[in-house]
Amino acid sequence: MPRKGGLIIKNLSPFFVAFNCGALSLALEVILSRLALRGVGSGAYASAITITVFLIGLSLGALAAQKCSAATRLKIVRYTPAALVLFTILLASNNAYLIDWATVSVALFLPSFCSAIFLSSLASSYDDHSANLIYCNSNLGSWCGALLAGFVLLPFWGINQSLLALALAASPAALLAIALQMQLDSDEFAHYESCSLLSGIFLFSGGLILTVLECDWIRLSSLILGSSTQAIAATVASVVGALALGNALAVRLAKKPRHIVLFRAIALTLSALSCLLCLVCTAYLPQIFQQMRAALIFAGDQWQYFLPRFLATALLAVPTSFSIGLLFPLFTNRLSQNDWRKAYTASAAGSAVGPALFTFVLIEHSFCQSSLEGTLRLSAIALAALALAAVTQAIMHRRSLTLATAILLFLLLPALILPVVSPPLNVQKLVSGMAYFPATEEALEQVKLEEQFLPLRFYKDGRNSTISVEENKFKNVLILKSDGKVEATIPAALDKPAGGSDLPTQSLLSLLPALIHGGDHLNCLIIGQGSGTTSGIAATLPNIEKIDIVEIEPQIVEASRLFPYAPQSEKINITIADARTYLRRAKPYDLIVSQPAEPWVAGSSALFTREFFQLTRSRLAQGGVMTQWLQLYGLTKEELICALKTFVSVYPHTTIFHRPSAGEIIMVATTEPTKSLDKKLFSAEPYRAKLAAAGVGSWQSLKQAQLLSADALEKFLGGQANSVVNTDDNLELEYG
Repeated sequence: MPRKGGLIIKNLSPFFVAFNCGALSLALEVILSRLALRGVGSGAYASAITITVFLIGLSLGALAAQKCSAATRLKIVRYTPAALVLFTILLASNNAYLIDWATVSVALFLPSFCSAIFLSSLASSYDDHSANLIYCNSNLGSWCGALLAGFVLLPFWGINQSLLALALAASPAALLAIALQMQLDSDEFAHYESCSLLSGIFLFSGGLILTVLECDWIRLSSLILGSSTQAIAATVASVVGALALGNALAVRLAKKPRHIVLFRAIALTLSALSCLLCLVCTAYLPQIFQQMRAALIFAGDQWQYFLPRFLATALLAVPTSFSIGLLFPLFTNRLSQNDWRKAYTASAAGSAVGPALFTFVLIEHSFCQSSLEGTLRLSAIALAALALAAVTQAIMHRRSLTLATAILLFLLLPALILPVVSPPLNVQKLVSGMAYFPATEEALEQVKLEEQFLPLRFYKDGRNSTISVEENKFKNVLILKSDGKVEATIPAALDKPAGGSDLPTQSLLSLLPALIHGGDHLNCLIIGQGSGTTSGIAATLPNIEKIDIVEIEPQIVEASRLFPYAPQSEKINITIADARTYLRRAKPYDLIVSQPAEPWVAGSSALFTREFFQLTRSRLAQGGVMTQWLQLYGLTKEELICALKTFVSVYPHTTIFHRPSAGEIIMVATTEPTKSLDKKLFSAEPYRAKLAAAGVGSWQSLKQAQLLSADALEKFLGGQANSVVNTDDNLELEYG
């Protein structure tokens, strides 16, 4: 007689393996989304590619399981977890080759395909109740995997060590799967229903709407809570964690088949109302977020940083995700094994369509000023329409209007009407940049004052980020923001004084490299359009012949036209692309100027690594000059040293410039150590006038702006033996 402990282990083994498989596949998704970010530069594109390809893999994996024989499915159950572990190890040793969306897509497809074909094949061994429990365990594992990868492994271990740790952690489950014994396609269980077309439509639509909302929540999290890779991880974790909770509750509800049709209607009604609640909460999220930060001010830096962001993201994503998580077990109740796999395929297929619909349609076309708000409204209406169809089905099933269905119809009225008639959100709240203010009540009051006195001149949700321009008439400045983060503060009128302007720094970004190079007929590459000040001034310099600008967000180009230095010259050519992708096929340049956002901002972080600087070095012509700005705010002393050491590791002949009171330093590197500032060119026009406008009125003041010479910088960094270099793998600055 088998021992009781052995039976427990045997019975729990499938659920343990499903949990581990879900955890590994979602952890890989988070890590691969970071690799996609390195390849395409855009956080929005990276998340859209990641979610889309991952879900396509899920749907095709579920479809493939339908076509397999019972013997093949048994082999899949036994060996797929081991294959996932081996793939993870292979990825750890070869991820340097994942440099564009195509190679990342292949890498993303494999774990999701394996996970889906494994889950579908494993569920085929059990009745519908156990199959849904396995599905729930897989989602629970996915939640743990996303949290583990986004908030523990990547910040502390980097990419390669994280992958190896995941492979090690998943190995016991892979070995256990090989030892699993089961009988597929057993006739022991009676099944009375098939997966109807209507059920397939409900599951397809639910999956589609959820992933549209997931992409929307990622953008809102980046906009309101600060753009970072962890915004993606927090959103994905919130979604799959809430799905797992919804699955668990629905598995229990499905034990009451008499009420199953009513439960489906209730679940969809809750989904519509939750989406409506999310729309309402979005307007207050900056204030809620700030108050949570202020409440945790004494809890320590890490808690104060992570917990409010995670809770605010959960407030957006959890209610709707939980409600939609109820659907799958309720619609797959009492299905045959083959019909269960069909239902899983329909749900995954709908989920795969959502990210593409959001990225290429909804973000660009909306009936609201904010496309993010418009997507929430459309999703609430779509869920309400599905709920109305489910309630109608429940009425027809009972052949009468019961009290429960009457209550559901009453609740659906606001879900159908309010998304259409409620007033629009105050978009200025969305771009307030609350995440970049101190965690105090005083900062919240300051933001409220700015909403009253800083009118919004431009607002647009682009594919990559939300771009806005505010005007401070008291200080005579225009303020350019990307996802709420200030990127430039430039005088609105050049003939009037301007307080807190970035004009000196952005002027010197183009003037310094041209002064140091000293040659004629120069070709210049500027990475990041920003306010257009750097490129506009560069276009006025006679020894610069051609200027190529590479900018990833088209709306930045449109917003820059509001600024006084907006480039109009025929010298300028603007390309909408990721800088790393552009540089891989670029011709050599005499001057390269890099002015991205901060190194801890998603997307920009890949433009501060050793590998990126090596790429720019390979595109510098003989005697060329490389210029990189580095923001001083938001960096600790150790992170500043890391950034300097990373740049100098590729460009040893580097001089640092800094204007008094500026929030940035300018690193200017030459390929030849003999090059220095050209005093003769300094005295010529238009250099003299442009430098004077930037606050450099004399040769002496220019020399004083030279903070560290190449020799002094080398000596300084030589004494920092314990500092590290920021790489694509260790992500030192991004997670600092």
